[in-house]
Amino acid sequence: MKKPNGIKPPSRPTVGKIVTDLSKEAPEIVSLGDLRKPRSQKYLENLLECAHKTHEAHEGDFYIVVHTKREKILGGLPRYYFIARRSAPTPTFDQSVYKFNSQTENIEYLWTVPSPEDCDYYMINAHLVVPEEQQLLGMVMNFFDGTLLKMAKKLNKEANDAPTLESFGKESVDDLKKGGLNV
Repeated sequence: MKKPNGIKPPSRPTVGKIVTDLSKEAPEIVSLGDLRKPRSQKYLENLLECAHKTHEAHEGDFYIVVHTKREKILGGLPRYYFIARRSAPTPTFDQSVYKFNSQTENIEYLWTVPSPEDCDYYMINAHLVVPEEQQLLGMVMNFFDGTLLKMAKKLNKEANDAPTLESFGKESVDDLKKGGLNV
């Protein structure tokens, strides 16, 4: 088949070719703890870049939330999304949270909650968790018993008994929407 004029073949491999080549290789065994620790240089660079940009643009303390997404097209390879925000987020799956102190310019690690499947694995096999992953097991347990939610509320200076959207019945949420509250 003759190529039309002006169209050149790609100068680097396409995503499809990369995925195909990677799928032919033996899968790399990575422990759950390794995925949750910010060991990679690129992860740390992205965390610091997010902190630096936000600190330059805004005054005061803030939180950096790192969402972990598994890219299906890349064989489940994790990708990290770094988002800065003023308030501590509600703990949820696939999330790590850091607090940036603007006075000392220090970043404090607060928590990590792995994927639902990983959380189930940790809870079911708590007695088998190696010492290096005990901290993560503790965070998973704190997530399920509500301790992380209490911590987030405390960081946001909310009362522990402050209602969450889940505590409202469907009728109450509908009433709030009618009142102009965007829920």
